[in-house]
Amino acid sequence: MPHVALFLKLTGVLIGCVGLAYGLQPDLVLAQWMGLTVAPDTLQIFRAIMGLYLGIGGLLIAASLKPAHYQSGLWLLAVFMAGLAGGRVLSLLVDGYQHWFTLLAAALELGALAVGVWYLKQASAPAAV
Repeated sequence: MPHVALFLKLTGVLIGCVGLAYGLQPDLVLAQWMGLTVAPDTLQIFRAIMGLYLGIGGLLIAASLKPAHYQSGLWLLAVFMAGLAGGRVLSLLVDGYQHWFTLLAAALELGALAVGVWYLKQASAPAAV
């Protein structure tokens, strides 16, 4: 699994960047990306989301540093992406189409989930004799 470390690092950095976008200036970023207004009393929610994303991104980067941790990192990635994509798909079904960003984010999350699951299957496949 030679590319697992790179995949974990890349997804960890990207998740961290998304977290920073959600939390540093959510009132500006979300207004530009999605046309949303963020009330001052809800900023703490977005900053908490930033902390969650930074923590998960950091764990993925840490998992990329040792082959013994690749599988744990892939499981973390798969569960996180499945949760995000599942929530977005549920929102699309219940709330209807809201913004192009929802479709883009869901596609990226489903793609990362698919790659993570593929790597997990590769790791659990028996070695050829």
